[in-house]
Amino acid sequence: MNRFWDLLLRDITEAARARCIVEVGVASGKLTRKVLDYCASVGAVLHAIDPEPQIDPEKWRDSHGGRLIFHRARSLEVLGGIHDADVVFLDGDHNWFTVYHELRLLENTSVNDGSLPPIIALHDVDWPYGRRDMYYDPDSVPEAHRQPHRKLGLVPGETELTEDGLNADLNNAISGDSAHNGVRTALEDFGAESELDWQLFYVHGFHGLGVAVTKDRLDQNEELQRALESLRTPRFLETQVQNLELARIDLELARVRAVMEGDRQLAEERDSHARSMASLLDRVEERDRLNELLVDAERRVAAVPDLELRIADLERELADANKATETAREDARLLDERLTRGQRVLTDVFNSPSWRLTKPLRRAKHLLSRS
Repeated sequence: MNRFWDLLLRDITEAARARCIVEVGVASGKLTRKVLDYCASVGAVLHAIDPEPQIDPEKWRDSHGGRLIFHRARSLEVLGGIHDADVVFLDGDHNWFTVYHELRLLENTSVNDGSLPPIIALHDVDWPYGRRDMYYDPDSVPEAHRQPHRKLGLVPGETELTEDGLNADLNNAISGDSAHNGVRTALEDFGAESELDWQLFYVHGFHGLGVAVTKDRLDQNEELQRALESLRTPRFLETQVQNLELARIDLELARVRAVMEGDRQLAEERDSHARSMASLLDRVEERDRLNELLVDAERRVAAVPDLELRIADLERELADANKATETAREDARLLDERLTRGQRVLTDVFNSPSWRLTKPLRRAKHLLSRS
């Protein structure tokens, strides 16, 4: 519904001089943000209703103050308690039972208050949910009003659900175009059954927009009349065609970007794979090197017993050598003592008187022996 704000909804809201606005189905808050900007400019209040919003309501309330009143609940639990609504945007659960009773609640509340019902804008009045129910929570719809459904997708022009169609993750009615089935059917049934004179207006494109306003309110507001009559002008149709074409181009660009992103990711995956292979080869080489070291270590370990035996032999030889060395040292010491004693004896002899007295005799003997 966000796409219809600049096209029509803002003009309707301004024409109504809306001070109390209701939005059913906040989702990501695209329309909510625009409506809150309007509220800030005129001092209006927005009642936003969504049991499972994609936004953080507390943060939004902090940002927008009293302009935002958030209801984390189902629409049928809340709408009857909101009074004096000027404009209501319905884009919640897209099935006949919910939409029909939303409309009844809005009308009954206004009638009971003695005021004119609000201007009501409904999204998804065209394919796929104009004539076919969808249930976010099937159990929230009474069984008597619940169409047979499955989580399968939808394709334009095909009545059967399919696995590769639109919204295949949602609970879609198995068949369409039957009684009490779809958003547009709910709007038409409500308008036909109401005692009030409801005027219905439709805008095609972006799944379709329906606008319901009572004839009494329309007759009292010329600006609103002009806004709704503009739907039939060539200028409005041209603008809508341009919007549809821009949306088509955006989708095409998104597809191209998705392909390019896919190519980029594929290239990155190839690079990552190449890096992984290089790393794997490095690890294989490292493993082989470690295996060689392990084999060498095992070989060295296997040689340890022989080395231990050799070391034991060398230790024994060393002990024997040490013993022999000690023996030799002892023999040398004893020999040294003997030599020392012999030296002393000789010294004593050479210094004795008898040795000196017999010296001439020893010399004569020496000379005779030479002659």
